[in-house]
Amino acid sequence: MKSRKTIILSGVALAVLVAMLSFSSAPIALATPVGGGYTPSTSLSVFVIKKQALICDEGASAPPSQSPPEIGGCIDVDFDDDGLQDDHGIEGYRFNEYLFAGEQLAELVVARDLNGAEFLASTASMMVDGASKVTCLDVTDKKYQSGTHWYGHDVTLLLDIMPPQQGVIDKEGFDARFDKVYECLMTVTPSMVGSPSSVSVQVSELSGTTARSVVQKWYFNPAISISVSFDSGTSVSFPPAMAGQIVYSTNTLMIGNTAAGGVDLAVYITGHDLKDSSNIGICPTTNVLNINNMEYRCKVGTYMSEVYTPICHLKEANECKDLSDRQCLVGDECLDGATPLGGTHNDLIPDAQKARTSILYNGHTAECWFRLSVPVPCIGTYSASDAVDVLVRAI
Repeated sequence: MKSRKTIILSGVALAVLVAMLSFSSAPIALATPVGGGYTPSTSLSVFVIKKQALICDEGASAPPSQSPPEIGGCIDVDFDDDGLQDDHGIEGYRFNEYLFAGEQLAELVVARDLNGAEFLASTASMMVDGASKVTCLDVTDKKYQSGTHWYGHDVTLLLDIMPPQQGVIDKEGFDARFDKVYECLMTVTPSMVGSPSSVSVQVSELSGTTARSVVQKWYFNPAISISVSFDSGTSVSFPPAMAGQIVYSTNTLMIGNTAAGGVDLAVYITGHDLKDSSNIGICPTTNVLNINNMEYRCKVGTYMSEVYTPICHLKEANECKDLSDRQCLVGDECLDGATPLGGTHNDLIPDAQKARTSILYNGHTAECWFRLSVPVPCIGTYSASDAVDVLVRAI
């Protein structure tokens, strides 16, 4: 077994080595302007320094993230990649390229013209599907030196190594003789849709010669969808029970993330009271069975909830922007003290230490079990077409 692993690793290393050797060895000559002229085409290049998705930025409008329920604004999971203190969760990671209306895409690029920086235009363009979408400003004077952050990121090192040396006398890193720095900031609007859209930055020389950065694919306002099914039957089902009993569902609920664009979802379980259809119901004081008597327990991937949690009515959804505060969907008081963590959160795995455990990643499926505590007294036949609600929000 050890020798087999060695063979596999050797094959990978060889593949990488071959790929690394596939390049042109022809040198790029430094263009020398004559009489104020310039040498077009090969003298102009565009290099991406940093990209940033501004999600739930309190400085932007950040309307709801186009996923039900459309209240409370967009949310993220409060990850930071630069060690900066962030109390509002505005520097969140997403693991796919998608943005919703009100969110913003920022790019910092360097254009290098071997004829000289004076031949570069004073502005650049962010292109979406080949059309200019927003004007990028020349921010060369800032240069983002050490201690100056670009949307929370120290880009000093990146500017020191990008762009790489191309000519005979130019040097690696930002070089004021040949380079300009441009900043692009685009706010996504509701009309921007694509599956996906191609985004790049285009810079022009005064001669009209243009060059673009490498194209990246982004989904704007992707459709949010989930699949809801059962391992058997078409609804949550329980066997006949007597008053005072606890009975377990005879099937499980399957929730699949089928959203477009690779969107990841935060998932919540809420519900509605059950009504008697026998016309003799009493449970325990009326013909309506409170949904709080039904509890759920879910599994996401390899993580399975260790306790059953009461299903709550949806009371409100407040304007949280950080998933980790577990207040994005708030139920009635049925959850107080009901989980090891307490509180009124009703996410998919409410007893987990980290709220991100309740994230249903794109293409993944969660599975939920239910149990019902039958009050005393309780007679009748109880059901509801909307007994259990699955609510999702994009992150």
